[in-house]
Amino acid sequence: MKKMELVVQKNMQKRTEKLKEEHVLALESDAGGFSPRGFSFDCNDEYFNKILTWKDYFEPYLIHYFKKGGSAADVAPLKNDKTVLAGLRPA
Repeated sequence: MKKMELVVQKNMQKRTEKLKEEHVLALESDAGGFSPRGFSFDCNDEYFNKILTWKDYFEPYLIHYFKKGGSAADVAPLKNDKTVLAGLRPA
């Protein structure tokens, strides 16, 4: 990981703690901004099962890939028991 990315991550974590922010979802698109086809999620089973109930709303837009496991490093500082980390998966 590049030095600048680490600085950004640490600053994000400090800001979140200082302001006592509660994040529900942190989405990253490091895989590129092409046509979205789905998401990977780093969360507990309860949250993932809830997310799966929304899948039908995404399918008309050709977004069909919902996988548990893996997000991305940039949102990792926001990880806790209540925050869903997600990674955009483009075509």
